[in-house]
Amino acid sequence: MKIVIIGDSGAGKSTLARKISEKNGIPVFHQDTVWLKTLSKEAVRESTQSFLSQNKGSWIIDGNYRDSIELKLPQADFVLWLQISPLKALYRVIIRSIKRRLGKRKPDIPEDFTEKFDKEWLEFLNYVWHSPKRNKISLGEKIDEFDKWNQTYVIRNKKDKDNAIKIIHTAYYFDKNKKRWSA
Repeated sequence: MKIVIIGDSGAGKSTLARKISEKNGIPVFHQDTVWLKTLSKEAVRESTQSFLSQNKGSWIIDGNYRDSIELKLPQADFVLWLQISPLKALYRVIIRSIKRRLGKRKPDIPEDFTEKFDKEWLEFLNYVWHSPKRNKISLGEKIDEFDKWNQTYVIRNKKDKDNAIKIIHTAYYFDKNKKRWSA
């Protein structure tokens, strides 16, 4: 099973990826981890390609990185698109930043990543506020381009998220001969 998780900053992509991975034993790749270490779109693309070549059968990739979307989207069995309000996204990003400052880190964030409450952070908040509108257009165009609407589940709330997790879990079964989960 190959799953791409896309959505706005603060929508919960990494958390959802971890939940699905833990429940089904599917390897997960968080593109933000590479970005936050390198600040390089090329490094994100190369790392994504490497992850895909190492995990031919099943994988989960979370992230919107447009420079690598054509690597992952055509192969996806499921596209989970998290869409939340800009206000909720902004709130989550601010809370996440405060928690980081207090020492509570998410597992997909590099240890050496530090966030400063500075002009760059304010620019990021501005990006978060405006990204839902941009993402609906650009991500929608990519889903059209790769004809993935039939495999795309739009998630707007907890109920949608829980249903997506159930759908994926029931679409997945344990193949005793291969000793792994299969679609």
